[in-house]
Amino acid sequence: MDASMSSEVVANATADVAPTYIPTMPYMDRNQQLSASARHQVPPADLVFTNGHPHIQIKPKSPPLYATDSYGNPAFIHKLASVDKLGHFRHRMLTWNYDERSKAQDIIPFIFLGPGFAARDAQFIDDNQISCMVAVRSAQMVRKKPSLLHPASMPTSSGRQIAILDIDSPWEFIRNVRPVIKMVVDHMEASCQGGIINGVQDISARILVYCENGNERSAVFVAALLMVLYGLESYTAIQLIQSRRFSIGLNESMKQMLSTFETILQAEMQVGAMGTVGMPLRLKRTMSTMEEEGDESMEDAPQTLDRPGTAPFMDVSD
Repeated sequence: MDASMSSEVVANATADVAPTYIPTMPYMDRNQQLSASARHQVPPADLVFTNGHPHIQIKPKSPPLYATDSYGNPAFIHKLASVDKLGHFRHRMLTWNYDERSKAQDIIPFIFLGPGFAARDAQFIDDNQISCMVAVRSAQMVRKKPSLLHPASMPTSSGRQIAILDIDSPWEFIRNVRPVIKMVVDHMEASCQGGIINGVQDISARILVYCENGNERSAVFVAALLMVLYGLESYTAIQLIQSRRFSIGLNESMKQMLSTFETILQAEMQVGAMGTVGMPLRLKRTMSTMEEEGDESMEDAPQTLDRPGTAPFMDVSD
């Protein structure tokens, strides 16, 4: 068979298998549209040197307002942020040493952050009058060993309030963090004489937050707690924590947890602020509600509820 006959056979074979279906809509290569995931880069803190020592200055926004008590008493949180302006914190970047990783540090006067070893240190617990212990654990590891880092398994927790937060993903964090924060805030309020706070010195509660190494999950929870109490942005909370415990290191997943939480928190604070100034909250009206109310705009609304779907292919064969 010569080359011309071969070409003719191939052409005829191609014609015999012509497609009998054609697409009804264009294709899109979604892989080309996906860009690299955003990296949550924490900017360096602005340092002010006083007498040769670096300090960072935390400037919270207006005291946060919440419409519900999902994080604790809204009035107590608002009052705390009003009387405790945070201000200057001495950055420990020049004085930090490796051995301090095994100890806990006070981030603000009533919140300590450290490793599990600090939670077992009876001397530290007594000297700092720790009244509440919060363990932040890996949910995956806890499924294998439920007693892992649990405060109840430590003799130092006797007579103290305890809580646990098991997280591995942003979804688990958002779902589980509220009740733990509420417990901490309620504990703080109960430690004030009559629940009244006129200054940070009125809070006698001392909370230790810890995880296995004190640098990851527990730091995420402390950042979230600072964001709730003072309305801080996530990166500002991280800067404050790192100024006191220089060894913390959050991976992208943990930064994503805080970024997602920050978005939700900002929305909740906006709702709280609107409720405080007496602005009515406009609720989304459902289709059924509009029909029941006899909304005239429904008459001109496109009737798409019974619209059939579009098949991805169309048959063009005879």
